[in-house]
Amino acid sequence: MRPHRQWQSEVFDLFERVNKDIADDMNLDLFPFYGTLLGAVREQGFIRHDNDFDAVYISEHSTPDEVRSEFVRLCQALTKRGYQLHFTKTHVWVRLPDRSSNQCKIVIFFSWFTPDNQFQVSYGYHGPPVRKSPEFFKIRYEKLGDAEVAVPANSEEILTQLFGPSWRAPDAGVNNLSDNRIVDREYLLSPGELTVLHWAQFYRDNAPADPSPFALEMARRLGEPGAMIELGCGSGRDSIYFASHGWRVWASDRSTEAIDRATHAGDGKMADNPHFSSVDASSPAQLQDFVKRILEVPMASNQLVIYLRFFLHAVDEQTEQTIFDTLINTIAPPFRLCAEFRTAEDRHLSKAHGQHYRRYIDTDEFLARLRGRWGFKLDHFEKGQGLSPFGDEDPFLCRIIAHRPSARNELTPAPAEATMGEAGR
Repeated sequence: MRPHRQWQSEVFDLFERVNKDIADDMNLDLFPFYGTLLGAVREQGFIRHDNDFDAVYISEHSTPDEVRSEFVRLCQALTKRGYQLHFTKTHVWVRLPDRSSNQCKIVIFFSWFTPDNQFQVSYGYHGPPVRKSPEFFKIRYEKLGDAEVAVPANSEEILTQLFGPSWRAPDAGVNNLSDNRIVDREYLLSPGELTVLHWAQFYRDNAPADPSPFALEMARRLGEPGAMIELGCGSGRDSIYFASHGWRVWASDRSTEAIDRATHAGDGKMADNPHFSSVDASSPAQLQDFVKRILEVPMASNQLVIYLRFFLHAVDEQTEQTIFDTLINTIAPPFRLCAEFRTAEDRHLSKAHGQHYRRYIDTDEFLARLRGRWGFKLDHFEKGQGLSPFGDEDPFLCRIIAHRPSARNELTPAPAEATMGEAGR
């Protein structure tokens, strides 16, 4: 069954709006692609059972880093425009948040020319690649249902590359996910890039104000206020809580959207406390510069705490290693670590905020790294459910307090209460 006329009208309106915004923000032009291009050229209408509008732009870049970076910037621009987005490593789904049905969506893929002028596509293809030519940038018009759309002059060649030579035959049996699909994975978005995009939208739409249960528990266990460095601060709610209870707090997040929200939430509460900065903690240079600037500030207390809530499971193990290596090479002991993260037991539990990158951490392996590689001593440990329920979600988490002593052979535990065990379920 072909899409009904109301859907067609709405999806065309969405395509035109998104295309204009992308042209204004990025100087890029979309044109119909994959199934939408196939329907326009072969059938002068949407193909049966189609429920979205496939579109693509051609990047001006050719290297993997530049092509990926451009797609990330495009997604960030659409996020700032207020669209509702779902990110994948090969494309983004774009919806209007103000549509009650929210059925219409544009799917934007990205494409580029290799240094030897072959046309490449983020989602892959099945036929021989087309070489760059002026025909890509000349347009003609094809009927697509009740409207006309501009398509490249060489659309037949593009369709042969996308679907193979049998694209003219309806239901030719092409499976876009088949093993013979050609994809250059260097150009696909990394988990880190997807994480940046996910959290930018999340913090645009969500601004929790109350401190987390973890913050309340850590404030009780840590005792007298001192200085705190929070990585991955998100909305800033925990940083603001600690600052309002006497801590001197420096907080950072890679998401500029999160930092903007956090800064706004903290305005007027205390002068420059907490202090929020946009920092990519996976960059040793950025993290070291951030920490060094903090260490130059005179402190009223000798207690320094590194605070990581729901941060470690948002980065891969290599990034975790980079972060801890940088911290211990920059901060002279003693200092303390407070962390809460998802464990391997949480992998198959339901999630309130859908699917995005999460690393489910093996607790024993992490503690071995913490002790053996980085020289921390464990003061408090607990794991289980019931620690931070949210709506219908009750994640399986681990909480730790550890310290890095002045001498590696120190035997005296830190002042915080040291307990071992599981939280009540």
